[in-house]
Amino acid sequence: MRKRLIHFTLGAALLFGGVTDVSAHSGRTDELGGHFYRQNCTYHFHHPTNLTKNKSRAQIINLIKKNNSNNKCTRQLTEKKVDWRSLGR
Repeated sequence: MRKRLIHFTLGAALLFGGVTDVSAHSGRTDELGGHFYRQNCTYHFHHPTNLTKNKSRAQIINLIKKNNSNNKCTRQLTEKKVDWRSLGR
């Protein structure tokens, strides 16, 4: 019985030991496939859509302002407030 308990405990530890919390936010993204971090109003892409393809940074900023309802962050959005690495650029 004790041997089974040890095996079960080790198995559970191996199975669940690598599990981390991957839900850092609700998962809601706008039509561009991104969202604002509310703490600092930076914009981050999760899964960029075709709307961003072949667009300049200025055009993308205008699209973010148009497609995102976070008025506080869109008012202060600049090129420096966009995580361009998350877009692949």
